[in-house]
Amino acid sequence: MGLNEYQIVDNNLYLVCEYFEGQEILEIIEKEGKLKENDAKTIIYSVMIGISHLHTKNIIHRDLKLENVLVRRDKGQIEQVKIIDLGLSIKIEGEIKGFFGTPNYMPPEAFSKRGYDFKFDVFSIGVILYTMLVGNFPFHDDTLKGLSFKILNKEPPWQKIVDEGGSDECIDLLKHLLEKDKEKR
Repeated sequence: MGLNEYQIVDNNLYLVCEYFEGQEILEIIEKEGKLKENDAKTIIYSVMIGISHLHTKNIIHRDLKLENVLVRRDKGQIEQVKIIDLGLSIKIEGEIKGFFGTPNYMPPEAFSKRGYDFKFDVFSIGVILYTMLVGNFPFHDDTLKGLSFKILNKEPPWQKIVDEGGSDECIDLLKHLLEKDKEKR
């Protein structure tokens, strides 16, 4: 079997997939605390290109998170970024409903039981970017009820981005990505 091939043997399906020597962004944050804005920019740019490609194929990822973005670095420089785990991805036409994904990364419309669309992934990208820059989620609570209240009703602590030396462009991008109104996102 070659790369990205499959074979059925004795009613078992064996997949050979690409091996990627890198780290989850979560592992990097756990080790380093946060990322520099230039590194975060490089990663988010790659993620946006990948997600844009999925969206042009009418596919929504629905589980973008730090653990599902892999990064390979060489001598501190980011060489390659990969989006993984499309297990919750679906092909859509219009809005969909349902509670899918990892709660800390889900947009307000997922908690309010309104329909959602590709902008679901956009909000998740905002959570990833914010977390890379600060080292903490923009919204956090120990309970799902508390978390959903914050995502629906509170603003992220923008001052943390300012305190970390975030550029005006970065803050502006984050405000658009984490916009609660999906029509404005």
